[in-house]
Amino acid sequence: MKAFKDLIADLYPMLPYCVWWLINLCSDSWHILVCGFKFLKYRHYKRFIEYTVGSMLLLTLRYPAQFILTQASLLLNALASLMNNFIPSALERSLNEQELAYLKPIFGDNLKYDAIKIQTGGVKEKLKIAPQAVGNDIFLREHWGAPVFSADRTLTSLGLRILGHEACHNWQFQQRGAGYIGDSLLTQVFDVIGRRIGMRLSDGYDLYAAIAARRDYRDCNVEQQAVMAEMIGITFADLRSEEFGCEVFNRASGFNLGAAEFELVEDAHAKLTGMQKI
Repeated sequence: MKAFKDLIADLYPMLPYCVWWLINLCSDSWHILVCGFKFLKYRHYKRFIEYTVGSMLLLTLRYPAQFILTQASLLLNALASLMNNFIPSALERSLNEQELAYLKPIFGDNLKYDAIKIQTGGVKEKLKIAPQAVGNDIFLREHWGAPVFSADRTLTSLGLRILGHEACHNWQFQQRGAGYIGDSLLTQVFDVIGRRIGMRLSDGYDLYAAIAARRDYRDCNVEQQAVMAEMIGITFADLRSEEFGCEVFNRASGFNLGAAEFELVEDAHAKLTGMQKI
């Protein structure tokens, strides 16, 4: 009975996501048409055709891909969780005190910590799936280049760093629903394709590209947002006698930001903690 209830809970985000997806599709389509008709107003017919057709073509490619990837990920996660009920090595638990202490400086009270579940072992471990966050579930591998868990089953420094990254995806889910899943996968796919053909189709995980472009946190892709949370997390973990600031951020992250660039980090932190609205 519990397995069935958990399955329903895992599948439920598919429904509100459909509504969110349709609203955003209509909103973006309307925005393209409004901008396109501005060209007509000034009789820029060629620009109107180029902009409208090009934008609509990208829209018709992006939105179906995002929909399929998001719904498929939610469905597969739900099925994996269902199967894990019958696999002894599969474990699921709430955040422990160590993990809460690590995450709260990043997100403050702006994350529903009680809703988050940490998953290990089971189907995803056997399939060697990368650490991921689907909805409020975070899957952590036993080993990801180095041990993720210590002998006492607490997280290593690497495990905490991964947790900070994946918890940002939980935050995105709680803020805006499941759409981040498709956006994340598309970001990664375009990044890989771009590298192979020698073109920059996506910034991927490159947070420095967003900072160098002075990009507001809301305009960063979902993986850049997660890397920002990850960097803020390791900065707080590295605090000694200092307060959170540019110098310690650079030391912990390996970046070399100036004061103006660090303002983007502070703005992002304010949004993550809810001190500023997204």
